[in-house]
Amino acid sequence: GTIRFVGALVVRKMLVAKVMLAICAELLTDPTPEALESLAALLTVVGAKFDTDAFPGRAQLTGIFGKMEAIVRTPTCDPRARCLLQDVLDLRADSWLDRRPKRAEGP
Repeated sequence: GTIRFVGALVVRKMLVAKVMLAICAELLTDPTPEALESLAALLTVVGAKFDTDAFPGRAQLTGIFGKMEAIVRTPTCDPRARCLLQDVLDLRADSWLDRRPKRAEGP
């Protein structure tokens, strides 16, 4: 909830992108399952906007994705966190186009 809100503020330029990069770096310093889940949620919100050549922090963001790939490959990674991180990496590989079926709204 809160981390998605922060991501939305960054996308709408109400917070500077450096904040997003700092949050990602902080979440990766102690990669607990909860921290990795938050990282996946944040990058899902901001990825499409900031994973471009025009973004000045692209090198840092690429490093973050590299660390995520390394975490996914470790056998001790929490299965839920691994799936969430892999979903983000798959989204990135697919140019941030979400092709998953959407849930139908209720009556």
